[in-house]
Amino acid sequence: MGSGKVFEAVSHPIRIKILKMLAEKPMSFSELKRELGI
Repeated sequence: MGSGKVFEAVSHPIRIKILKMLAEKPMSFSELKRELGI
């Protein structure tokens, strides 16, 4: 996968929010879903 595709993949607002949340602390999939309201 080229770097353009990687940046395209992480440019989505929800993905950026997930990355920021995980940078703060480890979270399970269920915790992420709950925090994101999905």
